[in-house]
Amino acid sequence: AGEHRTQNHQTTMRRPSKPLLIAGIPIAGLALASYNGGTSVSAWSPAPHAATSRRSHKQSSSSSVVLHSAIEDELDLSSLHLTPQLEMMVTAFSSIPDEKTRHKQLLYMASKLPAVTDDVRISENKVPGCLSTVHVDCTLEPKEGDDDQETMVVNYFGDSDGLLTKGLLALLIRGLNGATPEEIQNVDPQFIQAAKISQTL
Repeated sequence: AGEHRTQNHQTTMRRPSKPLLIAGIPIAGLALASYNGGTSVSAWSPAPHAATSRRSHKQSSSSSVVLHSAIEDELDLSSLHLTPQLEMMVTAFSSIPDEKTRHKQLLYMASKLPAVTDDVRISENKVPGCLSTVHVDCTLEPKEGDDDQETMVVNYFGDSDGLLTKGLLALLIRGLNGATPEEIQNVDPQFIQAAKISQTL
């Protein structure tokens, strides 16, 4: 199915003019990925289509949620410029009272990350500076519902040989898919601390 969708989008996809970032890490290359979601919204299961999450952006961005980190610093989610999906998952993770359970949730998300083919696992897609081997790729496509096709959104996919790292990757993919390059660039990496999962890095 992924190959078929790639063929259908060959005329609309274009490479970004500068490297895209996931939490400050440059991501290279282009390829197509998406989650197969249901109608319900859960922080622990694959998300519905990206367009659904984008429609709720105005409501989510107007809310201000304050979380407490382990060192008792306050992080205001509205200042972290999170996407609606990423904000939902950060809030869910921060509500888990112990680290062991948070790790279990990351492992669950890792198990739901769609598989990728070997052509994704190339040196151009390898994330540098990571103890685990992580490969990430993406597409840049017109936003659904944009008649002028001027607004471009990013969709990521990838894989890791480390289970916790794969869970973090699944969180990032779900949280950032369907966002514009500018929205992704604006995400503050401190959301990792807000979600209380910085110990997994």
